[in-house]
Amino acid sequence: MYACLLAGWENIGQLLTVLLIFILVLALTYFTTRFTASAVKQRQSCHNFEIIETFQLTQNKYMAVVRCGKKYLAIAVTKDSVTRLCELDESELDLTELQDTSGKLEFKDFMDQAKKVLKKGGKRDER
Repeated sequence: MYACLLAGWENIGQLLTVLLIFILVLALTYFTTRFTASAVKQRQSCHNFEIIETFQLTQNKYMAVVRCGKKYLAIAVTKDSVTRLCELDESELDLTELQDTSGKLEFKDFMDQAKKVLKKGGKRDER
């Protein structure tokens, strides 16, 4: 009888050990990811280069307006190359910030929309 109780406690001890190791691995992964992300962000932060706007022409071809120092350049970007198209004057550009309409919603806004849909019986407003 005592052997069964001891075997049960051994299994519980093994389970707790595995859970502790799992939690330690998750914590180590979390902090490593945060450290790596902050190091990459610091390396990529730059005051002289900025992508002002991009426009997708095809799946792997883009046009972009970039700021290099005080100059604005129109460039073409493909899978294999980057080509300078022309230099632009700041007066030729509309540098006003556009409101982000990429579909990113705050969680509260998402929940409000979901509540409205549920109140209408699952029918969404078509715009």
